[in-house]
Amino acid sequence: MSFPRLQLLDPKLRKYLGRYLFQCGVAAAAILMVILLEQALFNRQGLGQPVVIAAIGSTAFVLFIMPGSRPAKARNVLGGHFAALVIGSLLTLGSGPDSIETLTNGIDWEFALRAAAAVGLTLFVMAGTNTEHPPAAGTALAMVVQQFDWNLVFFLSTSVAALFFVYRAMRPRLKDLY
Repeated sequence: MSFPRLQLLDPKLRKYLGRYLFQCGVAAAAILMVILLEQALFNRQGLGQPVVIAAIGSTAFVLFIMPGSRPAKARNVLGGHFAALVIGSLLTLGSGPDSIETLTNGIDWEFALRAAAAVGLTLFVMAGTNTEHPPAAGTALAMVVQQFDWNLVFFLSTSVAALFFVYRAMRPRLKDLY
């Protein structure tokens, strides 16, 4: 019995190393800009929580590694994150510290249900409106995890807009790396 050869590195890496470094560098610079923007605007108030930053980082991956893909199109990036912001925000309304957590041995059912609903509804809306952008599911989750806050909405909106601005400016120089 023979096993397929394990290929650790992309065969195109050696040939296009400069392109890989360039596009990943642009993505890193765009994320640096977003994080510095957050710190300047919000005076380090803690909006850079892991789930928020993960959603933005995932968008950077799509834009700078898969620039020609459907999820990198304006309709998908902007529409997907917009849907996620709206749905995640709506699902935080009425939530508060008084949940059924104390009745269920510390399991916060309300939070779990809101988080699951935010992701599920966002996926449904994105699929139904042709605005599929996988990282936006993280945005919906971030809204539930962080609770609604206008600063968070502003940060997520400006982050997505800033990443998309850099992407559009660099788009003629970007190639799909997958």
